[in-house]
Amino acid sequence: MHQSGQVRVTVMTTYVCRFLIGCLAVVGLGACSVSNVGVQTWHHPNAEANASTAVAPANVRSSTVYRVRVAPVSQPDKAQDSFVYMSIPRSGLGKAGYTDEDGAEFSAQAAMTMSWSSFLHDKDVWVYVELVDGPALTSADEVTIRPTPLTLQKELVNERTVRIRVPRVPEGLRFSVEFDSQQMMSYEGPDGALTTKSAGNRAVHTEPRNGLMVFAEPLLTGRDAQRLTPDPRSTSYTIHYPAQGLVSNLHEVTDRVIYFRAGTYYMGANYHANLHPNVRWIYLAPGAYVKGAFQFQVSPAAFAEPAVLGVTGFGVLSGEQYVYEADRANGYRHRAENTPNCHGSCVKLLEFASGPSAEKLTIHGITMANAPYHSFVVYGAPTMAANVSTASRWAAGTGRPTALRCTTTARCATCSSISTTTCSNSMEATPGSTASWCGSSRTVR
Repeated sequence: MHQSGQVRVTVMTTYVCRFLIGCLAVVGLGACSVSNVGVQTWHHPNAEANASTAVAPANVRSSTVYRVRVAPVSQPDKAQDSFVYMSIPRSGLGKAGYTDEDGAEFSAQAAMTMSWSSFLHDKDVWVYVELVDGPALTSADEVTIRPTPLTLQKELVNERTVRIRVPRVPEGLRFSVEFDSQQMMSYEGPDGALTTKSAGNRAVHTEPRNGLMVFAEPLLTGRDAQRLTPDPRSTSYTIHYPAQGLVSNLHEVTDRVIYFRAGTYYMGANYHANLHPNVRWIYLAPGAYVKGAFQFQVSPAAFAEPAVLGVTGFGVLSGEQYVYEADRANGYRHRAENTPNCHGSCVKLLEFASGPSAEKLTIHGITMANAPYHSFVVYGAPTMAANVSTASRWAAGTGRPTALRCTTTARCATCSSISTTTCSNSMEATPGSTASWCGSSRTVR
């Protein structure tokens, strides 16, 4: 095990440790603590504060702009750090092996970043957001929470920090925190390209140069915890626990479940996990950060227990080590110039296949970041329940610099069939509008 990749998880709750999502994943490391304040956060000791280049394989990029802390409303003095991740255009790889447009030109030229922080809670909390790099604040009105219909209470703590009151709701809350000082105006030039230069160009809109999303998730208990967390004591299926560090043999795993404990894992730029048909469930514990991609195969049999095909947990799946349009048919290099597209062979963070016997596809809790192509695709016709967060790769086909939350239960053949989408970003999403900035156009309801 790579000690540098260990994650410190702070768990403060009234529940017994064995019922905490992700707590079992780190209890052996002595990283689980229990008290009575109902907040779970995590930290990566291998954090790399880097806003310009690719980070080391075993490291996790941390925000250079924001710091986030969380405390129960009843105990505001009990604030604990919530790790702030960060995404940058092309993950700092540049145009590796290609020169054609990829949709990230503007964001790279403008040096944009997207930060996000996730935590779990079972009661109302204060979220303290500190602007580490930027001018001093004089009023809480200099910070906007979107979507604005949430009307979350905000207060100025000091010249660098605001706090936001976040209620505990069963479905959780996702929102954007936007500082006026971090806004920029984008312009459209005569050639239609976006730029930050105003001279001779048409103003388009303002958007954050350095965005921040907060994902406030509910601590799962009872049936939800049993349904969405693998049980190590189960006699109905076996679980594989990868060691932290390089994971390039996942295609050999035949257990039903692959469980990533809190920590850092990476597959490298020339590998993705083309899973054995027996593998039906990937679990990313809170604090798990997996650099790579998973491809599920059609199962040879319909499994009754657990009745799930998919990925759950509150960890992160990142495609940051892959180049844009990493084509398996081209040795994981960028799609060849004489290939018009790579819809079937480009790496997707998640690629599912379901057989004729309808399976329930569940994607719950995870954050997908830095997709080299589509975040996930589905082949077949499973019954689908999706509840995920995405932090964009910035390039064409993977969305603008935004974070998207999809919540749906539907029968669908492809990801584009998702029918109910809630988006939050600097550009307000209103019912009935088409939010093309979330990636492929989706109607917001």
